[in-house]
Amino acid sequence: MPTLKRGSDPLGSLFLHSDAARDALLRGVQLVASSVVKTLGPSGSYVVLQRRDAPPLVTNDGVTIARSLDAVQDPLVNQGVQLLKQAAEVSELSVGDGTTTSTVIARSLLINAFRRVAAGADPTEIVAGLEQGIEAVVAWLEERAEPLGGSQSELFAVARLAAGDDRIAEVVSEALAAVTADGVVRVEDATEYGLKLKISEGMRFDNGLAAPGLIVDPARLETVFERPLVAVAEERLTQVAQLRGLFEQVAEQRRPLLLIADEISGEALSLLVLNVARRGMPVAAVKAPDFGPDRAASMRDIAVWSGGVLFGEKFGRVLASAKVDELGQLERAIVTTDSTTLIGGAGQASEVDERRAGIDAELRGTESEYERTKLLVRRARLGGAVALIGVGCDTATEQEQTRHRITDAVQASKAALRGGMIPGGGTALLHASDALLASQRVNGAAGAILAAGLAAPARQLAVNSGIDAGNFVERLRSLPFGDGIDLSTGAEVNMRSHGVRDPLEVTVAALVAAGSVARMGILCEVVLAKQPLPVARRAHHEHGHHYHGDPEGHTDVAPAAAPRGS
Repeated sequence: MPTLKRGSDPLGSLFLHSDAARDALLRGVQLVASSVVKTLGPSGSYVVLQRRDAPPLVTNDGVTIARSLDAVQDPLVNQGVQLLKQAAEVSELSVGDGTTTSTVIARSLLINAFRRVAAGADPTEIVAGLEQGIEAVVAWLEERAEPLGGSQSELFAVARLAAGDDRIAEVVSEALAAVTADGVVRVEDATEYGLKLKISEGMRFDNGLAAPGLIVDPARLETVFERPLVAVAEERLTQVAQLRGLFEQVAEQRRPLLLIADEISGEALSLLVLNVARRGMPVAAVKAPDFGPDRAASMRDIAVWSGGVLFGEKFGRVLASAKVDELGQLERAIVTTDSTTLIGGAGQASEVDERRAGIDAELRGTESEYERTKLLVRRARLGGAVALIGVGCDTATEQEQTRHRITDAVQASKAALRGGMIPGGGTALLHASDALLASQRVNGAAGAILAAGLAAPARQLAVNSGIDAGNFVERLRSLPFGDGIDLSTGAEVNMRSHGVRDPLEVTVAALVAAGSVARMGILCEVVLAKQPLPVARRAHHEHGHHYHGDPEGHTDVAPAAAPRGS
């Protein structure tokens, strides 16, 4: 790889232009991709990640691997690292899976686009063509997706492909058969060896902690209480005086407290945050779900379900005068920054049934689809379930790796329930590329770049399995849509009957994320970065990484003295 010509200014900024800028970005892209793409598919490898404050993590999760990588000893190259990371991170945020696929596609798009731009192609025309082409491919895939019936056997097949383990697939499919696509499945550590599934009554709503300072577990960004009391108040809690009397009573009970109110702010919220910081009484606060009259009805639902009183001025009882025996009770509360899950409410079954019957009566009396949707959400909360999957392993490393695999299987299965399935193994994207070129909707450089990107997952699967990628892709192209090749035997098979199908949502999210990152990278003509501090530079001189380019465009990571091009 040619030496990079760098500019600098008196303030310590570094910058590259044109081909040199794209060269630096590409080196960073290759650094991430070389570690991530090898994990794709049933023959993919695992990566061991060093961590400062925990045992090594063994994983094949694309986004986890990508997040661990940096090229801080070469801040210009590091811009390419951060760029490609976004492909995996956006895919994870969207559907929780497909992170490796998005990395594979993004790398291919960027490599081929940079070559075209270096040869004189117009970057803006390539970007416009890619955007148009991806929209066409998504529409093509959506037309061919098959709905997932939701039976446990179908869920098992999806989960098994995502996790690569029958036992994980069995537990995940059983959990989702019980809670459905919109239900809550929580994966947590357990002291007992093996995987244990527990289905409990529960409800979930989207509002989370009133302030980040209320997080008790910073590693998982959540607060979890066992056997908490719950106070539901149709009030604005802004003053310490509104909470003081209740806190004194709850402290004597030695139980956690969850506050659910119209609003928690001002001095009241500051008190709660300070209480968490000083590790005082375990207490958390969340804003009640929904809006206006719907919020009042939802708060009444929560109060009845948890067995507590709904406080508020219009009810003649405010929280400041609450008695501890008027509070609701739960088996567990799990609160993150954006959602709240309540498990095992202590309300009377007859009263909960009465609330559900009232909702049913309202459903029969309304013709508004908007109102029906809100009522159905409330009814689902009152009759909802939460699946808890406990993970017990011999070592902390194995336990964390197993949790990751279960989470991937859950996310893939939920996506399949929502959006349906398409043939897996990269075959659907490959056929989509052929259809795109045949339609001539995207021609020239953009069409060729996108076609190569769509074929990249199938090619990488072959590489990871030790098969000639060129022959493998050509064989796949000759097969009808829905058929593929068993990588272990080389036999042609029907992907549906062979259990090799991907959730449409995951494939689409991976493609869209890769396209978004690639379009931004293609338009870059200048790369700017800050010169690292001398101390940091010396530290990375001792412990850094060196990038070795090869004719195939791959990179390896190995200890070295200083990055080339410095």
